[in-house]
Amino acid sequence: MDDSKIISRCLSGEVEAFELIVKKYQANMLFLSWGILGDKEEAKDVTQEAFVQSYLNLSRFDRTRSFKSWLYSIAFKRCLDRIKKEKSLREFIKKLMNRGN
Repeated sequence: MDDSKIISRCLSGEVEAFELIVKKYQANMLFLSWGILGDKEEAKDVTQEAFVQSYLNLSRFDRTRSFKSWLYSIAFKRCLDRIKKEKSLREFIKKLMNRGN
């Protein structure tokens, strides 16, 4: 079944249909996230977050565009958010450690 039909089913209230999207893209999204983050557990979390975010915003998806690209862009942005958060945390800890010197 193509993505547009699955999306239509989801938007008409058939929540279970989103499982088809997850099954179709889960492995590739995990691979993408793992490649960016370098940590499998973080990648699993990001992948799950991206699916949740895409489901919650499905009604905002522009159906004239590629669903796959939209979904992957969500995962990519979630990865960048994780990297920024981790970098900020490291910088914060570094500043705390240098205060005493």
